[in-house]
Amino acid sequence: MDGVSFNCKETPITFPSGFDMTTLVEDTTAKLRLISLSPGPGTVTALSNGEGLAIEENVTTEIHINSPENSSNSRFRYTQYDTRFYVPPAHNLPSETDIVAEYCIYFRNMANPSKVVCLVLLCKKGISTDSTAPYFETLSVSSNPNRPVLSTLFAPNDSFVEYVGADLRGRTSTSPLPRNLCDPVKQYVTYYLCTTPISLGVAFSALNNILSPTTTAAGPPRWTTPTNDLMKLVSLVKGIRLGDPTSKPKSNSTSALKCYRIDPATDISGGKIVIKSSSTTTLDQEIAAVSEGNSPTVKSIQPGDVEEYVAIAAGIVGVILLGVVGYFLYRSRQDDVRAEAALLKAAKEYEAEKAEENAEANANAEANANANANANANAVAAPKGFAALGGIPALLGVVVGFVLALLLWLFFYSGNNSNAQLTAVTVCMALAMLGGGLYAAYNYFIADP
Repeated sequence: MDGVSFNCKETPITFPSGFDMTTLVEDTTAKLRLISLSPGPGTVTALSNGEGLAIEENVTTEIHINSPENSSNSRFRYTQYDTRFYVPPAHNLPSETDIVAEYCIYFRNMANPSKVVCLVLLCKKGISTDSTAPYFETLSVSSNPNRPVLSTLFAPNDSFVEYVGADLRGRTSTSPLPRNLCDPVKQYVTYYLCTTPISLGVAFSALNNILSPTTTAAGPPRWTTPTNDLMKLVSLVKGIRLGDPTSKPKSNSTSALKCYRIDPATDISGGKIVIKSSSTTTLDQEIAAVSEGNSPTVKSIQPGDVEEYVAIAAGIVGVILLGVVGYFLYRSRQDDVRAEAALLKAAKEYEAEKAEENAEANANAEANANANANANANAVAAPKGFAALGGIPALLGVVVGFVLALLLWLFFYSGNNSNAQLTAVTVCMALAMLGGGLYAAYNYFIADP
């Protein structure tokens, strides 16, 4: 013993004959809650290593230990993952002598899988009408979906012997202390031994027949646990909460109750308010019944019903009004959008019209510019005609030269008709004409090229 738990040799604990279970120290802080929402397959397998039977349960089954109310913290939650069915049993109860088997259900912690707990049920032979019999009578070598859930094996007022000891799995009567499991202890388990035996119904013979010859001596041998150790290391836990669909959840809610006006002459009897539909049911009883999950006694329409109907009607009207307001807001917004689209279209058309006018103005300006350029070109080209020859000065030069030549000819020819005179006149005329031509050539090629 290590001071807080039992080792392999000391596990399972064995109560001495005549031991008074009520003397165990009660653990008032411990709270157990078993949640089994769906049945397991119920498949039974004989273990060839001498450990008895393994019964396949639903792995969604959970046990919550010391969990705060409505808490989902995984530190308090343990999920089912293994089972053992021992024949003969490993544990005992001092006041029971007809125990024939033991059913161990193992759970491991969701946050820390190395923490393992085990619910232990001691089993008796019985009859099919026993409340726990259907669970075992529906076990077989093949799965059966129409089975009771695990929580049907327990009652809310059950008590449990709580202790920490070495794991029973892997240990048999022929090998109770294997070194790989016990030196040192490989796995400690917190056991919760139910002090109320359960009935196997008529299933014991069938289950015992499934056991192979090598598994008939299941479970390690017992040794009597000293009373001092029981008082120091073992405690008693009273009650278990069963959170499955077959149990009615308790609630303080009174939302299912209905209000109606009280008539002191007919609704009060013996100082207590009496429900109208029943002359024997008081208001306190009605509240307690509803808190347990039952339906209210009063079934007729009451003022509470009228309030509910009015609330429903108001809700419907409110939804319709919201829909109408939303529709008109939507329409108003759509009108704004259409107006904005029209303005945008008009602005684009105006811009296009202005662009067309600008383009036309630019085209006219370009045409005018071209016309001016052509006029200027024509104006520049004009001197290449008459003005290019020197214009008036050149003409005057030719005329003056011709007149001078004529005067000279007349002067010289009138009195003397010699060849020398004629030649001189001719030369003068030629020079005059040459001077005019040179002046015209100068204006054409040099002065205005």
